[in-house]
Amino acid sequence: DGEGPLAFRRHYHDCWYVLFTPVPIIATMIENQLLKSGLKPGLYGVAHVRALYRVETEGRDPVRIADWTRKAIDCLSELRPGPYFVASDSHDARKAALEYSRERNVHIVTRSEASVPVHMDIADASQDVTSLYDVFVDLYLMSFGRCLVYNMGGFGKWAQLLSGHDFTCNIRWNTPEKSCTW
Repeated sequence: DGEGPLAFRRHYHDCWYVLFTPVPIIATMIENQLLKSGLKPGLYGVAHVRALYRVETEGRDPVRIADWTRKAIDCLSELRPGPYFVASDSHDARKAALEYSRERNVHIVTRSEASVPVHMDIADASQDVTSLYDVFVDLYLMSFGRCLVYNMGGFGKWAQLLSGHDFTCNIRWNTPEKSCTW
């Protein structure tokens, strides 16, 4: 059809925004986070660290999660300068990102929601819909970024599709096919 390999990404983005608009409370949460953090759409990098994927309820070792988080940010720093937004399903990852920010004097933003974001693929159908708000805030904030690194699950890829960007600067940082060199 002559549209090229990026047509799906472009059309996915367009279709999403035609069919879905964040409800006012989620839109407000997104805007408030952007204002509070100083992040500007298209002008920050994104690291997604899914640390609790397919793990028993006890979670993963906090030291391992911190190591993953640092590697993800190191990888992202190879793609573009900060600021960075770090999204994760783990409090330990968000804490490690803020420690990295202080140690390296890099502007890193992470959300400080009290709850662990719900994994939509394993969510209980009886859960209150408000438990998903933080998931969509993270998703939209990730989609507003310019470069993306992610490790596992499909959330990072979903944000990439929503962005509509070419995203030539994206890496699934924990695989040998397209890994970072640190």
